[in-house]
Amino acid sequence: MKTIGSLYSLFLESNRDAFAQRHFVLAYHALSGAMHCALHLQDSAKLAEVEVSATEQLHDIQEQFSSSAPEQQEVNLYISLVQIIKTRRFLLQIKSTSK
Repeated sequence: MKTIGSLYSLFLESNRDAFAQRHFVLAYHALSGAMHCALHLQDSAKLAEVEVSATEQLHDIQEQFSSSAPEQQEVNLYISLVQIIKTRRFLLQIKSTSK
């Protein structure tokens, strides 16, 4: 059985592979899985890593489709994920400072 930490790494690897193959929705779900692992571990560094990846991938998607209509579903998913991660990082920071 895999640990949450190893699942986190697996989700990030799956995200990179899916994104490289332009499977943006699948890549989003893998990043979401990595986010949930980081939250389970209460690891703000891992959560920050997921946020950086999500933000970079969002920008890449927007750039790739700048000459035509953006893939709105993918853009919306990534925007939502980045917002969720920012909120969860903030809540995790508050929780860790109130201990």
